Amino acid sequence: MNGTGTADASQSLVVSAPGYLTHNTGIRWQASGRTNLEVLLFADRAPFSLAFYRDLVRNASETLDRFEPLRRWTVQPNFYINTFNPQTNQTIDAAELALVVIAIQQSVPQLTGGAFTAGAIESGNGQRPFRAGYINLSFSSEPKADYCGHSQVGANPGEIVINYDRCASACGSLKVSPEVVAHEVGHAMGFWHTKADGLMNATKFHGCATASFSLDEQLHARLAYLRPPGNLDIDTDPDSFLALTESGAPPVIYCRR
Repeated sequence: MNGTGTADASQSLVVSAPGYLTHNTGIRWQASGRTNLEVLLFADRAPFSLAFYRDLVRNASETLDRFEPLRRWTVQPNFYINTFNPQTNQTIDAAELALVVIAIQQSVPQLTGGAFTAGAIESGNGQRPFRAGYINLSFSSEPKADYCGHSQVGANPGEIVINYDRCASACGSLKVSPEVVAHEVGHAMGFWHTKADGLMNATKFHGCATASFSLDEQLHARLAYLRPPGNLDIDTDPDSFLALTESGAPPVIYCRR
């Protein structure tokens, strides 16, 4: 591939093939030309589903009038868990903290196709300022509210809030559900609600099982993590993600019970 430009420029590239989604991307210019380029296309057939991908990655199930740009982490996420129990003003139970840690550790690789694992998972009984590279997780206590948790979607630094003792009835004496934690980690890693069975379905994650995302969730999340942040529907890479996100706070999604 040849052309003219500067070292900081990119050349537009459109790649299409029968049975695949067309990929619009850019290739960094080099004076000597580029050879042996590899461009990954998404096969427009099962097990891939464009409708499911749009729900998970674009928020199509809740915003029918527009599709969100891809929001995802580009570095390994670390976590800080504020162990303050808003009901007792003490710390959450040690078993609950262990549950949260395990749910985080199980979720991140599933949501990134193994590209990332959870980095440092730190905890303390109190708030800590947001830091780049960290997702802060804390607990609220609103027993009459209709939400299990809320999260910033794909933000770095990010935030997760779990409504303590609101959606963990299946967990016995424990007041935190690993499925709720995994669901909120899904949002924090860049994903939205879906209509299909799985942990990202906002109406079906109230059990107390381990944090196991469905095969569909894992497949489509892995594909999303093969694209740069800001990738647009159907499969168009941006010139700059900053142009899409520089104004306003990151989106926050509430997970209703």
